[in-house]
Amino acid sequence: MVRIVHILQLVLTITIAAMIVSACNSNASQTFSHPTGIASSTECRIIQHDAGETNICNQPQKIAVLSQYTLDMMLSLGVQPAGFADYWSRSLTRFDHPTQQIPYLGSRITTQPINLGRVGNPSLEILTALKPDLILTEYRNQYELLSTIAPTVYVEYNKGGWKRDIYTIAKALDRESQVQQVLAKHEQQLRATQTKLAPVLATHSRLLLVNVRNLGTPVDLFYKDPPATLLDNLGFRLVKPESMEKRTRRKISIEILPQLETDIIIVSRYKFDSKSVWNNNSYDVPLDNFEREWNLIPLLKNLKANHEGCVYFVDGVLWGGTIRGPIADEIVMQQLPEILLPACRR
Repeated sequence: MVRIVHILQLVLTITIAAMIVSACNSNASQTFSHPTGIASSTECRIIQHDAGETNICNQPQKIAVLSQYTLDMMLSLGVQPAGFADYWSRSLTRFDHPTQQIPYLGSRITTQPINLGRVGNPSLEILTALKPDLILTEYRNQYELLSTIAPTVYVEYNKGGWKRDIYTIAKALDRESQVQQVLAKHEQQLRATQTKLAPVLATHSRLLLVNVRNLGTPVDLFYKDPPATLLDNLGFRLVKPESMEKRTRRKISIEILPQLETDIIIVSRYKFDSKSVWNNNSYDVPLDNFEREWNLIPLLKNLKANHEGCVYFVDGVLWGGTIRGPIADEIVMQQLPEILLPACRR
């Protein structure tokens, strides 16, 4: 009975959403009218993306963005969100102080986006009421349902990363002319950061990047996932077990860490308990306590990199692959010299 009620509610939601959109057809490609009353001489274009194709007319004005990854690329292209789904749902109606409420990307937001709920499970009622003229998502299982509400573009990070996906996002936003500027800025910062890190790269090029939720559980070892790809492009040699050749990340026990020969260990960490960083709708990462916990474990305290002062603790939201776009890369490259240059010298 509960399942039947759930299905009926879902059908009702889809029906309401379908009534709101201006047009839709029976296949994956859809045409929607522009809600802002721009010009009757409508210019439409077919956008190819990882779930098929979508027909978008004019330059979208009211955009719903359903992850930090897609938000990162959109902001880098100079476009602001009307609605946003974060990785952790909260009681906010809208992000009225985005700098404090949206980590790392909030300082780039000049609007007050409607809170669309949680990434992977946004509120369809709120999304429908927003009446967006474009939805950006990285979750394939939502695509058909979202497409009944507004033109929807889906990108899949694992098929090539943000340097591939930004072209699709730019086409959807009618901002293709901005892509080369974003790529050129990234390349320029990459070279400048390499120059700054030259002393470290000369003596401490072997780097181990792990993501930890709790020290009592296995850790994620990153090899090709972000920002490991960025670290690799900067000239670091990413350390991994031999059995990891064909995998981008794997869970390993902390007991394996002493077996890995590395000069530097970067530990990214999320914190999600009742005293979480999300309390009071503000953002702050309590890494000091975690560093103390790390050093209470003899196996970790006695690591060679730890003795040399070359273990660094960073925020998992930025370093653990949550954001993953050009702005995230920019911030990581700003942080790296600050983290590595003052210490870690033989």
